[in-house]
Amino acid sequence: MFRGQLVVTWHSPDLPNHDDMALTDIVWSNGPGTPAFSFTDPVCAFGVNCTAIGSGTAVTTRNVPLTMPAIPVNGSFNIRLNFKFDGHGARPSLPASPSAVTKMCMSYRILSEPTVTKKCNIVGQTGSTANPTNCD
Repeated sequence: MFRGQLVVTWHSPDLPNHDDMALTDIVWSNGPGTPAFSFTDPVCAFGVNCTAIGSGTAVTTRNVPLTMPAIPVNGSFNIRLNFKFDGHGARPSLPASPSAVTKMCMSYRILSEPTVTKKCNIVGQTGSTANPTNCD
């Protein structure tokens, strides 16, 4: 089994538009060469219990699903972040750039070192990154 944690730092990329945006769920799925797997991790229900981002920055921390299988050498998996917002008005969609995600870091363990937690900057990596010891 794959164990770890995902930490996502995000914001509205085009203020004052989309200040009602919320990270509603994270979808985990395996890619080619890995056992079939898909899991949707609900973070909140838009319009029910989500807190709108406003003009600030949010950090969302989620555990990797307990049922996620180990990823074999040269295997792959996907992480999809789903954001929702009220699309009425002049700005019905998010801009292509800049990204709503400013940083995404994942902690993980590998089979050959089962007691060592490693970390990987997926988004927001700098030239001086400390992978795999910690995220900047």
